[in-house]
Amino acid sequence: MLGETADMAYNRACAVIARGDMARALLVLDQAEQLHRKESEEDGATEEEIADQLVGFRVQKAYCKQMLGQADEAEKGYVEALTLKCSDQEVAAVASNNLFALRGKETSLFDSAKKARALNLDQSVEERLTIQQRRVFAMNRCLLSLYMNKHKECLTALAKLEKEITGSELPSLVKAALLAREKRLDECSALLQRYATENPTTALRVKLTLAQLQLQQGEKAAAIQTLETIAGAYSQAGVVGSLVKLYELVKDQPGAIRTLDAAAKAMEADKSKEAPAL
Repeated sequence: MLGETADMAYNRACAVIARGDMARALLVLDQAEQLHRKESEEDGATEEEIADQLVGFRVQKAYCKQMLGQADEAEKGYVEALTLKCSDQEVAAVASNNLFALRGKETSLFDSAKKARALNLDQSVEERLTIQQRRVFAMNRCLLSLYMNKHKECLTALAKLEKEITGSELPSLVKAALLAREKRLDECSALLQRYATENPTTALRVKLTLAQLQLQQGEKAAAIQTLETIAGAYSQAGVVGSLVKLYELVKDQPGAIRTLDAAAKAMEADKSKEAPAL
């Protein structure tokens, strides 16, 4: 683009990422990186300085590849960014956070903890993050400490998560996971039930978790009741399949037939909503 600077190209790439066009964003990031290198060389920057400045571009590229399902390439990009130990703490924190999210529990938790040190941000750095980034950081701190059975650290992270994500079911799910790990199943069930009762139309994951817990405790009838209270339950194949299986387990054939009938009616209703007006 005529007269475009590296900053302009980078901002354009961020806008393309926001639109969800990751393949296009990779091309624009390549252009931005080339422009930045050219501008930096003209300003007399050293190769070491240029490499440090380009880490942010590389992390954005890794994110695009992660969203495109290129997990190996994305992981390589994040690891390289962290290996360079760039001077920008915000970039290092984002790389660590995304790497942990990418790997999940598929690798050593201690390795994840080591790589995720940058999740513990200085206040000044954290304030520069977007709201969404802060929320993701807070959630990943909770998950990492939960997976490593560091319950006190998880509670501390959970308090921060509750401040960042108001009105979300995620803090309740983390609390429930902590209670379950401590074998406090009655408290776990009560917590999930309370949230589901108070948030009847927005507690999908809470209700699914509660139903799973009830099944583990042998409470099939309770699990059926929980699944049936999910908003739009009969329009969701997974929920319908689970209900039919549960009705079969408790030898309630009429219940299974009612579920299938309700699912058929829900499907017809959905089709009529999609039908174009004449």
